[in-house]
Amino acid sequence: MMGLPTPQSWKSQQVLFFQNGHLQMSKCDFLAAWFVRETLTPFVVARAVWGRRVTWRGRPYRLRCGGQVEEIVDRTPGTFAV
Repeated sequence: MMGLPTPQSWKSQQVLFFQNGHLQMSKCDFLAAWFVRETLTPFVVARAVWGRRVTWRGRPYRLRCGGQVEEIVDRTPGTFAV
């Protein structure tokens, strides 16, 4: 007679289900990628908080208070927006 699955085996089965099988990288590769991600996170957050310039579809925008954006138009003589 089979008993109920243990919590650890159930958890590993969930991971296999959601990951579509075993991980496709070694533990060392995973740790290296995790370390890089965790190291870069403060810089990404800082740029998001203090940066006000956004490039979307190749055009620069400035983020204003209240979440409003305005397109940055180049006012150099001899240029025009397409």
